Amino acid sequence: MSLYLLPLAAGLLILAAAFVTRLAAARKRGEREVAAGLEVLRDLRWKEFAQLVTQSFESRGYAAQTNLRKPGEDGVDMILTRAAERTLLQVKHGGSYLVGAGPVRLLAGMLGAQQAQSGVIATSGAFDAAAIDAARNVPVSLLDGEPLWSSIKDLLPEALLDDAQERATAADKRAQSKLSVLAIGGTALVLLGAGLWGMQAMESGSSPVASGPASTAGAAPRDAAQSAAAAAAASERATRAARAPVAEPSEAEMAQQRDFAAAEALLVNGVASASWSSNSTLAVSLRGPLEDARRNAILQDICSRVVARDALRFTRLQVSVLGAAEGGGTASPRWYPCR
Repeated sequence: MSLYLLPLAAGLLILAAAFVTRLAAARKRGEREVAAGLEVLRDLRWKEFAQLVTQSFESRGYAAQTNLRKPGEDGVDMILTRAAERTLLQVKHGGSYLVGAGPVRLLAGMLGAQQAQSGVIATSGAFDAAAIDAARNVPVSLLDGEPLWSSIKDLLPEALLDDAQERATAADKRAQSKLSVLAIGGTALVLLGAGLWGMQAMESGSSPVASGPASTAGAAPRDAAQSAAAAAAASERATRAARAPVAEPSEAEMAQQRDFAAAEALLVNGVASASWSSNSTLAVSLRGPLEDARRNAILQDICSRVVARDALRFTRLQVSVLGAAEGGGTASPRWYPCR
């Protein structure tokens, strides 16, 4: 095998792997956002985390019996009711918390004593395989990971939501740096292979057994050397591009992007006003009254314009509908996550 083939082939394979990894990293961005959000939740105290979980159920029509009992009383942290349905809630909090089958079976066994139809175990940690298997045959739901974060994130204070976004951005940077290492390594091997190929071509072209006119024998190594030089130059440009750090937008640039996004939101038919109430929240007022389908279409249009700017991809909307309340007033604002 020619000497240049091994590094050249290895370099091309590494560059291909870097490309595939880049595509996978883009798909995993949502996973990094969830992981960053869970990190923020784990920094909370148990009481704060339990309140957020309870509020997420209250937003879906449940009522919590907070004034009748203490958390943990009779082995249940919260009793939730909705219509004739009674649900027991157990909260397990902590980043290293791995919930097994025991708490699932215990909660299932308490349903009858508490006259409850179902139970929920929510954790900022995770459930092991035994817990998941135990919950399949009993009316106990397990809440963790992405479903937990999706149900809680819109209830977080602005400071905690911004913290989650900063952690997700840092995770994106770490993923980008790994891609840069792959790209630089692959490019270096391609450069080495191209150089060896050029040297081999020049040596074979200067052999005394070369046939044909001298001008033709000399043309081959010159062409090979030129091709090798061109390949080396292209690889060097790729190396510099891979090595160059991704510049983060300044605060002034971020403010400008937010202004542009608010201006574009005003172009959406049905939007009365749009302004940023925080770095991650765009407050919009819609002309009402509106049917749900029309309101959702307007909000999706706004979000598509905002998250087109990568720096604003974590934006959520604070939505008020003019003329939707009694007497033609403004209905209480609602939150709408763009992602």
